[in-house]
Amino acid sequence: MDILKMDEWIVYGNTGISSISMWAALMDLEIKKCSKIDIPSDHCDFKRCVELYEYAGLNKKDLHKISIEIHFWKPLIDNWDELVSLIDDHASFRKLFNKVRTCCINLKKAY
Repeated sequence: MDILKMDEWIVYGNTGISSISMWAALMDLEIKKCSKIDIPSDHCDFKRCVELYEYAGLNKKDLHKISIEIHFWKPLIDNWDELVSLIDDHASFRKLFNKVRTCCINLKKAY
């Protein structure tokens, strides 16, 4: 993870609540005190998360850290590669994403 790129991205990047959530988890903010932590709500929101991943040079270890810091992200992290591969296939992406989102919502309620 490139810390300078993380800092640049939070100020100048195309942010959304979910990508800011990723940023917060990776920058060691106390997640329980953050009022706006969430999962991607749609295709565009997930795309912003992928933009952060690519821009800041994140890797699987960074994704794993997010799933530890924000438990309800685990289904997204576990399916990251598949979701990314389907990002431009709207029909397949929606079906898979809705399933993963359902898992995340159930986990989020328990969090």
